[in-house]
Amino acid sequence: EAVTAGIIGNMMIETSGGTLNLKPEVYGSGHYGLCQWSLYFRPEVRGMSLQEQLDYLMSDIKYEFDTFGFCYKRGFNYEKFLQLTDTREAAIAFAKAYERPGAGTYNIRANSAEIAYNYFTSEVK
Repeated sequence: EAVTAGIIGNMMIETSGGTLNLKPEVYGSGHYGLCQWSLYFRPEVRGMSLQEQLDYLMSDIKYEFDTFGFCYKRGFNYEKFLQLTDTREAAIAFAKAYERPGAGTYNIRANSAEIAYNYFTSEVK
């Protein structure tokens, strides 16, 4: 749950101005989709549907964490990412190892992850 919320929190910042209204079709400054993938490095994502983007993320995430996990912590990888239980930490790990945005956005990504976590784990009233 924490890892999923961490990923969604990042997507909230990438596509929807910090809301849960994710917009998978968003183009911006040469980037596209839920993770605002660079179209220069990943032209294949242009125009992908929501399901195609999610499939792409699933096929790509292990490689990215195993390659760039050190951007979060020394020796950090995909398996260690999956073991995280703190929502804020998961959001920052995803930002540093997968999204690799400007450092000034980490706190807002962590805050957004907490919003996502609370939304998806709260009991129906």
